[in-house]
Amino acid sequence: MILEEKLEDNAFMNDLTKQERIIFMFLLAHRNNFANITSTFLAKELYCTTTSVNRLCKKMGVDGFLDLKSIVKYEVSKFKQEEYPIDITNYTYSKFIPNMQEVQEFCNGLDKELPIYIYGSGASAITAEYLDRKLTRLGFTSIVMLDKFLVLKVIPKQLIIISNSGETADSINIATLLSNDTTIFSLTTFNSVLHSYSHYCISHKYSLDNYSSINHDQQVHLITMVNFIDDQLRNL
Repeated sequence: MILEEKLEDNAFMNDLTKQERIIFMFLLAHRNNFANITSTFLAKELYCTTTSVNRLCKKMGVDGFLDLKSIVKYEVSKFKQEEYPIDITNYTYSKFIPNMQEVQEFCNGLDKELPIYIYGSGASAITAEYLDRKLTRLGFTSIVMLDKFLVLKVIPKQLIIISNSGETADSINIATLLSNDTTIFSLTTFNSVLHSYSHYCISHKYSLDNYSSINHDQQVHLITMVNFIDDQLRNL
């Protein structure tokens, strides 16, 4: 599988620009819905250019998006749909489905009249940027902050913290210091420390031991959470 192979290629992932990583993770999360995706759609959805999309494809070793699309569609056609417990073709290739009550409560808690700050460090910065683009397209004012000291200085009214483990020192530090003044939203591990400090949380129960040290693959289910948030907000 070309996308999964590239995801596991640390040299490839490290060579991508921030914009290219966002495009790549979007494609990975929507791999089963490639028939409905065009380079023009990607440019509009992700605030990039078709040139950026094709540049990513060149780095993947294919001539352009149409070639990549043909390869992925062929690979997906080999999957047996009965392997999946429900239809998830509009979301991700994985079997991860978030708790829909958590998704609904999370989305209902967002105040569109206030700026939404998003914090994510390391690999989670990819998901933070992706969520920022989704919220912006829906008319929210969202601001990505990758520096915890800036977040603590601003003291936002509502903050989304993205941390796969929910145990990183910076994420916990932000949540504990701001929890009395800020509505904390999070995408993180179920029953983690960050989960306990969050007012609203969409959680997962994946074991981090199953992932590589580079952590790019840890973002797939977090990207899927963002897709469900986007879908829920569109229907409010």
